[in-house]
Amino acid sequence: MMESVKLRSLPLRDQMLVTSDSGAWVVLDKPDYELLSSGKISEDSALYKRLEKELVILTPKNRGKIVAQYEEKYAHIKQGPSLHIVVPTQRCNHKCSYCHSKSVPLTEQGYDLDRPTARRIVDFIFECPSDPLTIEFQGGDALLNFRIVQYIIERVKHKQQEQPKQVKFALVTNLAAMNEQYLAYLMEHNVEICTTLDGPAYIHDKNRAMLGQGSGHAITTKWIRRIKEEYNYPVNALMVITKRSLPYAKEIIDEYLKYDLPWLKLRYLDNLGYAQDEPDIMYTAEEFLSFWKEGMEYLLEINKKGRLLPDRFVYYILKKFHLENAWYTDLASPCGAATGQIAYTEKGDIYTCDEGRLAGEIFKLGNVEEEDYQSVITSDKVMSIVAASTNDTLMCDTCVWKPYCGVCPVCNYAESGNLVTINPLNARCQMLKGMYAYIMDKLNNSPEDAAVFRSWLSDHRK
Repeated sequence: MMESVKLRSLPLRDQMLVTSDSGAWVVLDKPDYELLSSGKISEDSALYKRLEKELVILTPKNRGKIVAQYEEKYAHIKQGPSLHIVVPTQRCNHKCSYCHSKSVPLTEQGYDLDRPTARRIVDFIFECPSDPLTIEFQGGDALLNFRIVQYIIERVKHKQQEQPKQVKFALVTNLAAMNEQYLAYLMEHNVEICTTLDGPAYIHDKNRAMLGQGSGHAITTKWIRRIKEEYNYPVNALMVITKRSLPYAKEIIDEYLKYDLPWLKLRYLDNLGYAQDEPDIMYTAEEFLSFWKEGMEYLLEINKKGRLLPDRFVYYILKKFHLENAWYTDLASPCGAATGQIAYTEKGDIYTCDEGRLAGEIFKLGNVEEEDYQSVITSDKVMSIVAASTNDTLMCDTCVWKPYCGVCPVCNYAESGNLVTINPLNARCQMLKGMYAYIMDKLNNSPEDAAVFRSWLSDHRK
C-alpha cells in the first residue's frame, strides 16, 4: 500500500521529473505521471514497483530505506561544526575587485591575530564535539602572519595529546608571500594549499590587482608549478567569475588544464564584501548560465577525450542527486552556518561562517575571550540563523529542486537586508535552478555526458 508522501514535478523535455523530500527522483513519461498524480496505481503494476524501488513513493516495504535516506541527508547537523576558519590577518598584498574578505592594505596596523587570542581560538575549537576537524587559514592573506599559522598548528599538536582528535589543516593564499621556508613547513605538516586562479593573466590580473607593480598571475602560476612539479605536493585553485570572465569560458578552463590542476569550480559570484561596491563585475542569472553552459559543454568534451578534470560544484550536485550527503554547506538545508562551520577573526570574534564575518554584526556570535562553545552553539541567535537557512518556506517548498538545494541567509541579508527573503526572485536561486536542470537533463538524455559525471563521482581527488 502506498502511503502519503509529498512529490514535486517539473517538465523535462517531453517527460516529467518527479522528486520527493528525501531526494529520490524519477523521470516518467506523461501517461505514467498522470497515473501517479491520480493516486490510483495498482500495487501489481510495473509503475508501482518502479516507484517503490526508486524510493519515490513510501511503502511498508521500502520505509526503512527511506528513513536511512533522511539520516544520510541530514547527517551534517548531528556532529557539530567540523570546519573552523581562522583569520591570521586581514592584511593583503592584493586589491581584488570582488574581495569577499574586506581585506586591508599590507601596511595597516592592528589587523593581525596575536598569540593569546590564537591560543583561546584553538581551545574554543577543541570544545567542539566534532571529530575530525578541519582548521582553515583565511585572510587577508594568511602568509602575511605566518608565525601565527605556525603557532596555531603547534598549539593544536599539543592539544591533541590531551584530546585525541583528527585535525586537518588547510591554507588559502594568493601565494605572493610564499617562500621556501614557509613551503617546507606547510609540507612537513601536511597543510593543504589552495590558491586563486581566475584564468589567463588578462583576466586574473584585472580581477586581482597586486598592490604595487607586477603580475599576480605570474607569481601565482610560478608557485603552482613549483609546488606541483618540483616538490610533487598537491595544490588546488579556486576561481571567481566576474563579468570580465564571461567571454572566456574555454580560456579559463584551458588555464586549469595548462597547470594540471585536479579540479575547477565554475561557480557564480556572491554579492558580498567589496563585490557590493563594484556593480560592473556583477551579472544577471541569464548571463552567468550562458557562460556556465558554454564552459560545461567544453569541459564535458575534454573529459570525453580522456582528460579527467571535474567541476567540483557539479560534483556536489551529483552527490545529492545520487542520494548522498555532499557535506557542502552552500547546498544544505539547514546550511552550515554555525552547525557546519565557524569563523574566527583576528580579534577573536566568532561568526556563523566565513561569509557571515563580511555581512555584519547580525552574524556575530560572540568572542572567544567571553564565550564558550556551549553557550554560543545554543544561543538564540544561532537558532534563528539555522531556522532562516532552511528551505521549508512556502516558496521553496513547491520547488522540484528543494531536496538538493540550500538557502544562504548571508546572501539573503546582503541582497535584501533581511534574513528571510523571496528566494525565487533572487539571482542565486535562478542560477541554481538552471544548473540543476542542465545536469538532470544530461543524466537522463545524454549517455556519454552521464558517463563523464559518473567518472567525477568515482574520482578519488575530492
